[in-house]
Amino acid sequence: TSIREFIIAFFHLNGEPLSMGYVSDTFELWPAMLKHIREGYSDDLYRIMEGWNQRVEVSHGLAFVLPTVRAIFGPDLRILRVVRDRADHIASLAKRVHIDPEHWIGYADEPKEGLPDGATKVPRPTAVDFDESSLEEWQARSIEERFGWYVDKQARLLDEHLPLFNNVTAIHTEQLSDAETVRKVGAFIDPNWKVAPRPVHIHKTSHVDVGRYSAETRKRIEVYWEQLDLDRVIEDPSYGAEFIVGDLLERHARNPEELRPILTGIRNKLTAALKRKKKPAKNNSENGK
Repeated sequence: TSIREFIIAFFHLNGEPLSMGYVSDTFELWPAMLKHIREGYSDDLYRIMEGWNQRVEVSHGLAFVLPTVRAIFGPDLRILRVVRDRADHIASLAKRVHIDPEHWIGYADEPKEGLPDGATKVPRPTAVDFDESSLEEWQARSIEERFGWYVDKQARLLDEHLPLFNNVTAIHTEQLSDAETVRKVGAFIDPNWKVAPRPVHIHKTSHVDVGRYSAETRKRIEVYWEQLDLDRVIEDPSYGAEFIVGDLLERHARNPEELRPILTGIRNKLTAALKRKKKPAKNNSENGK
């Protein structure tokens, strides 16, 4: 997410129209990749990626089909590899299966309430598809163990296939708050980009116990709260205030009256604070000092 935010900023600050895809064609792409893995070839996989005209694609999972990526885009395609702490990555993925289990077929255990009606199911490659496990063995693994394989398999495939490309660089997620790293990433993507945005540090939610919340609130964590830039909250209090207000307005859009006591409480606190601020300072001479 941080990568997406500052690449958007690079386009904007350098006066260029945005030409970026973000996990493009997900619902079609994953089934096509899975067919390619299982059968050795997928027309749909080639059709989908040959239709990508964006200058930058921010995605995940393409490690499973990197030779196909090279066949379509050539060896001079620039690849930025973002390396995440393994334990944090696994924890984040394990959380996601509670948010949208229908998008993690093969990893998520079906919830007791079942999958949402009409939901688009997205299958993901597992050890079974690579003949590294039987279905029974795979299903016996914990969700964390399944995602441990998912993370490690992609890392091995990246190490194996990235030499197919001439322009590859890697950064760690911890570096995304570093201004120099942001500048280097911009120069790698487009040497003509001269203006770099401020670093973006998106708040981690991988250790939030999402199982405690309703499906609607879990989705809210994904689409809104995962975008919170904690560094910016500290630097710019108005950003934090606007973020919270934005969340309140969206969360209570269906029942605006629910907002009244919340906003009234906030207004009362602000009014009291402003009144304290307006009180004149005591004159020391009047107090005999």
